[in-house]
Amino acid sequence: MQGLLGLVAAGIGVTRLTRSSHSLRRSGVVFVPLAGDTARTVVAWSPENGKPALPGVLDIVTELAAGTDLTEAG
Repeated sequence: MQGLLGLVAAGIGVTRLTRSSHSLRRSGVVFVPLAGDTARTVVAWSPENGKPALPGVLDIVTELAAGTDLTEAG
């Protein structure tokens, strides 16, 4: 979690974390609660990415997004 928060603080992106991570204070990071019971997961990559691991990573992300209840994760 600290690594993700560091990237957010550096302005590189955003991340979705469990409620319990709100106790981790970090300058340059704003925690915004999600509205509703669901959240949409979006993954972006370069179309020129020919890395052989990409299809497997996308399968894992799809599976986790479909089966992880973040409202119960803490």
